[in-house]
Parts: sequence; structure tokens; C-alpha cells
Amino acid sequence: MDIVAVTIGLLQPYVIRMGGEIYVAEMLLILVALFLLKRNRVRLKNPLCKTIITFAFLWLFGQVVTDIIRVTPVLDTARGFLAIIFFMIDFIAIYLLVNNSTRRMYILLFSISLGGILSFFIHPSAFALVEPWKFGVGSPIVMLCFLVLVKKLKKSKQSDVLVMLFLLLLGGVSIYLNARTMGGQVILTGMIYFLIKKRWFFGLMLRRISMGKILILISGGVGLVLIVLVAYQWIGSQHILPENAQEKYDHNIQVVSGKFGIFGIILSGRVESIASIPAIYDSPLIGHGSW
Repeated sequence: MDIVAVTIGLLQPYVIRMGGEIYVAEMLLILVALFLLKRNRVRLKNPLCKTIITFAFLWLFGQVVTDIIRVTPVLDTARGFLAIIFFMIDFIAIYLLVNNSTRRMYILLFSISLGGILSFFIHPSAFALVEPWKFGVGSPIVMLCFLVLVKKLKKSKQSDVLVMLFLLLLGGVSIYLNARTMGGQVILTGMIYFLIKKRWFFGLMLRRISMGKILILISGGVGLVLIVLVAYQWIGSQHILPENAQEKYDHNIQVVSGKFGIFGIILSGRVESIASIPAIYDSPLIGHGSW
């Protein structure tokens, strides 16, 4: 099964366009799911696995009901249903393929990273040609860095400070190259890792959970996000960013930030949320269907 994991990982970036986007790896995952279900059906009784599959079926049922009420066009309905069905197939196939094997999980993730890098050099998208880190090699390289880091941490003790500094640097490079979301996630990961490795913090959180501790955790999370946002805002205001990233900061972020404050920096990178939040408010129970 190792060779199957490698093949899926290497093929995951490739798409066949036939009225929609069909991923080659997902075609292979259908075969993997059918083959492994016959051999490992009992393993799907795992509580976590059953919970995810149950919620996926509820998601599909909710989508069906909404599309009927909204009279969604057939093509949009089919796309919506297939997205959920493929999610379930992908999850079951990968769950059974990995099969509680840390080694095979590493093989799969490494292959996905390598596939992403190779696809950039073989057939880069139009977006990747303009911003190669954000839309091309950034995500797979970051994933590779995390895989190597986890392996090193398993084999020997590493300085918590050095690990955090490495992740801060990796996240900073991503933000500098205009991959703000990815960079922010990596930086927050480094900060959180540093905190949980401290005995006083870990011991404090292991004791009885209380509303006070939950509020502290929420406040701490918001505080970490604010630190990252303030740092990014300062870098943008000093015009240190590359030309395309600086242009995005000047024309998008500052306009939105004027209305929403520093959290406008987040909204400026996800401008669709400005439309989706009113859409949720308009129909909070059933939504708007596959459309």
C-alpha cells in the first residue's frame, strides 16, 4: 500500500476538466476505498471515523433539502452533491490507507508535498506564474519543513526557542511573499508550540477545566493573532513588502481596515466574507444551497 500512497500524493495536483474539475487522485481513491472497504470494514466502526461519516451524511441530507427548497439548477445541485460525496470517499479511502500507520502517513504527506512542487515546474497555473510561492511551491515546501521538523523532534530534543524562531522565520517569509494566511498560521503554530512546551503552561491547562481557563485561552489566542496583525501592519506601513504584496496592502487592506480596524487586515484577504456574512444572516438555518 505504500506505493499507492506515493501515487496518490504525486497525482493529487492534476485535474481533468469535463464540465467541472475532476482530480486524478480522487479517481484512484474511489478504487482504493472499494478495495479496502472489503478488507477493513470493521475499522470504520472507530468512534471518530463514525462521527465524521455521520456528520457528512447530515451535511448531504441538509444540502438535498436546501436545494429542493431553493430550486437550485440541476448542474449546481450535481456539483454540490458530488463535492460532499467525494469528501466522504476521500476520507474513507485515506483513513483506511493510512490505517493507523504513522510511517504511511508520512509517506502520503511527503508525496503530496513532492507532487505539489513537481506540478509547479511541469504545468504551473496562471496564478502560480505571477506569485510562485503563494499559489505554487509555498504550501508543499511549508509542509515538507513541518515533516522534517517533526521527524527531528521525534529523534532528539530540540530547543523550544530555536523551533519557534524557525517557524517565525518560515511564516515571515510566507507573509513577505504575499501568502499572508499561510504565514500567519505558521507563525501562530510556532508561538503555540513554544507555550505548550512550557511545563507551567501545560500543567495549568491539565488541571480541572474552568470557565476562567477557557476565557484565558480565548484571550490568549486573540492576543497572538493581534501580535501577528500588528507586526504585518507595521511591515506594510514601512513599505518593506515586495511590490505586488505592497500594492495589495495599500489598495485593499487599508481600505477595509478603515471600516473594521486592525481585523480588517483579515477581511481584506477574504473579501468574499463581506458578502457571505450577510448571506448567512439572510438565511441562517437552511442557507442558499449548492449554488
